[in-house]
This record gives sequence, C-alpha cells and structure tokens, in this order.
Amino acid sequence: MPKIIDLYVAIELIKQAALALAVLLFLAALIGLSQQLKMMEDTDASFFDALGVVFLRLPHIATEITFLYIFFGAMFAFRKLSISSETTVIKSVGYSGWRIIFVVAATAGLFAALIGPIGSPISSAAMRASTAWEQESFNRVSQRSMF
Repeated sequence: MPKIIDLYVAIELIKQAALALAVLLFLAALIGLSQQLKMMEDTDASFFDALGVVFLRLPHIATEITFLYIFFGAMFAFRKLSISSETTVIKSVGYSGWRIIFVVAATAGLFAALIGPIGSPISSAAMRASTAWEQESFNRVSQRSMF
C-alpha cells in the first residue's frame, strides 16, 4: 500500500512530466510550422493547411518522445523537491533515497506503459490523416517525423 509521501512524489513527477511535454510539443509545433510554411511558398496551400498538418502530427511526436519528457519530468520533480527542502523532510521521516527513486521509476514505468497502448492508435490515425492532408494540399509529403 503506497503511503501519502509516495503518492505526493508520483503526482509531482506526473505534473512535471506534463509540463515538459507541453514545452517540447510547443517547440515541435514551432519547428514543424516553419517547415510547412517553407513548403507553402511553392504551392497554393493555405496557412490553415500548414497548421492542420502540424497539429495532426503532434500526437505522433508525443508518443515518440515519451521517455524524453518523462526523464525531464523526473529531473524537474527532483529539482523542485530539493529546492523546497522536501527531500530533507522526506528523509527525516525515515524514507530512504532509494525508495524515492523507486517510486519515481515505478511511476515513470507505469506512465510509459500506459502511453503506448493508449497513444499509439491515436497517433497512427492522426499521422495518416496528416499525411493525406499534406499530400492533398502540398502535393508532396515531407519527412514523416521530426525526431
């Protein structure tokens, strides 16, 4: 039975991983949009077409970089817990550092295991729609992945 401290550390990891995912997807959207706008110069596609293609690729990118944003989330969670002296308090109540690491690793593994089966069908359907939209609007398909 997990204790409240375990749940607190796990929730902090999930919050920080979600923040890292949002930042990474924002950067990926900016890069993808600049690539699509460059392709748009040669065709009569609209800005809406470029934006639609980019946003349909974001679920695929999110599933590809799962371990990256979980890693960043773990690092940010450890940083937040250390800066606010919560790790000192957690250790003073009898928790070992290894237990905190185990909780983070178990949460990250569970999170990654859920992303695959849930995110894969969604991302593959969105990627097919993105490829079809790009073929129709730009008369060509750029590389399938940005990462």
